[in-house]
Amino acid sequence: MKTILSFLLLAVMLAGCATSSSSQKDMTGKIGKMTYDQAVAELGSPASTLDNPNGERMAEWLVQRGTSGINNPAKSGAAASQRFGVRPPVAAPPSPSQYLRMVFGKDGVLTGYNYEYRQTPTTF
Repeated sequence: MKTILSFLLLAVMLAGCATSSSSQKDMTGKIGKMTYDQAVAELGSPASTLDNPNGERMAEWLVQRGTSGINNPAKSGAAASQRFGVRPPVAAPPSPSQYLRMVFGKDGVLTGYNYEYRQTPTTF
């Protein structure tokens, strides 16, 4: 019975990992073709932008918001569990947000991109 439960738990965990990367679009085919205006039309307004002195523009979009987890024991039910002998809920650890950073050349055309995972947005 424990083997079956362990297998099911592993399957659920792996399925969660497989779906988390589905938010990453392959933008390779758009390098050299997509303009900044087209990116804004497709992805919406970026969360942050930076116009470099060399004429390049970096823009970053929030693709998937992370979770903060439960940080306050009073809100998680831990205080009540101590009084009534009830186990508090198990909180998932915080997960980072996913950002898409795109770089556009002087002509406004996409020259590169990457995905990053972090807790806070970049402040350019």
